[in-house]
Amino acid sequence: LSLLDALKTYTLWAAYGMTPTGGRSVYSPNGTYSTTIYVIRSDATYIYVPTNHSLSLWKTGNYLYLGQNTGAPIKFGLMWNQSIVSDEKAAMAEIGMIAQDVYFDANALNLATLTTGMNVDDLYELDLPSNEKPEIIMHLGHPPTPYDFTYNPLPPSNLPTVVNNTLTLAEAINTRQIVYAWNTTELTLLEQSQILWASYGTSYLYDDINNKRHRTLPSAVNIYPFKIYAANQTGVYQYAPTTHSLSLVVSGDKRELIQGAVDPGNISVSSAPMIIIPFWDKNVGSQTYLAWWWYESGAILHNILLEA
Repeated sequence: LSLLDALKTYTLWAAYGMTPTGGRSVYSPNGTYSTTIYVIRSDATYIYVPTNHSLSLWKTGNYLYLGQNTGAPIKFGLMWNQSIVSDEKAAMAEIGMIAQDVYFDANALNLATLTTGMNVDDLYELDLPSNEKPEIIMHLGHPPTPYDFTYNPLPPSNLPTVVNNTLTLAEAINTRQIVYAWNTTELTLLEQSQILWASYGTSYLYDDINNKRHRTLPSAVNIYPFKIYAANQTGVYQYAPTTHSLSLVVSGDKRELIQGAVDPGNISVSSAPMIIIPFWDKNVGSQTYLAWWWYESGAILHNILLEA
């Protein structure tokens, strides 16, 4: 497939496409979807239309110079439609979910992608509708050097080793289950391990090109300011990504307290065998990047949904 065919056939669907049940590739708790994806190519800029999985011409001309210059042959401009959702925090969390699927699918196609937030206001040159605000630009293309990863497992810990699953991204998206109450079956330690690792863990593959391990979600500013806590009937635990381990923070069943704190409406939080709570650590993440922390929180939650 050409780069364009790959993006049209797979990546755009993964980003924001429709599922067989009428949902989307990313989950919206209130059923609203406030992102518009502009596909910028050398010939023209198009809008992705999820309902029929197509591209609609928006503006002719080469606007690849908008945003940071990386030389990528295609860019995605992700806009917040303020007429649909008034809360930018929720809008950026959704965009974080979208970006995760773009990363996953691009990598599966041996393509490279990058999220940038600098100079996004350049996108106003596309004559955007007045209700749309540019949030991020994703750059897509072929990497200059092929991927080169070596299996290098994480050190032994009190959580099982992370294992692979044969489920494809499309299968995980299309069979995603959203429920509001749970039975009393406890999660196995392996299930807990998988979910926590997916949320914010460190890769068991070593990147021999960049000489480092990656995290399960990328950071545009190379800062990871979240702490991941997990609560069950025995207590509340903190997850340590670098060692892939859990440590007890407070003992005792705190799920009823969490239920009261988050005011979940018709969701039975206190009956969940495991509750995962990402906390933003303000000592690590500056207010300057507040929109990025909303983005990152959405990426964390999306990974949990896919792994579940």
